Amino acid sequence: MIGLVFGGRSGEHTQPSSKECAELMRVFPAAPDCPSAQAASVKALFDSGLGRVIFVYTVSGLLIAGVVGVFLWWIHNQQIGREDSSPSRRTYVVVGALLFGLAALVFSFMGVLVAILKPTDGPGQWFVAGLVSATFFVMYARSAQRTLSFIT
Repeated sequence: MIGLVFGGRSGEHTQPSSKECAELMRVFPAAPDCPSAQAASVKALFDSGLGRVIFVYTVSGLLIAGVVGVFLWWIHNQQIGREDSSPSRRTYVVVGALLFGLAALVFSFMGVLVAILKPTDGPGQWFVAGLVSATFFVMYARSAQRTLSFIT
């Protein structure tokens, strides 16, 4: 699950310093080398449950931040008013819809590519970015539709 979201490939993490390596080898004496001791350390973290807790809080925090962001955008959109069809407002919502729509396509495409070519690289992060971008695209597109309908 962690690889799906964050992409952690084995062997590509930062190497511990010699002091950290010595400490890892002391704590995990059965490990033949430092990378194995580091892997045993990560496994012990997740076996203890703490790693899962960190993962859940990280993902939950990102989801909560997204919901709060959408809520704040909605409040801002309500304060601007639906009858505002000034040129700057029209430009703002059209450019926002185009940029977020493009971002949704690019991020989703990246997620598909990563899922096909290197599924251990964390395609979930690209799909989540695509979903967030698509959500903002829909909000900007609805604003653009309301704003541009006052022109005709």
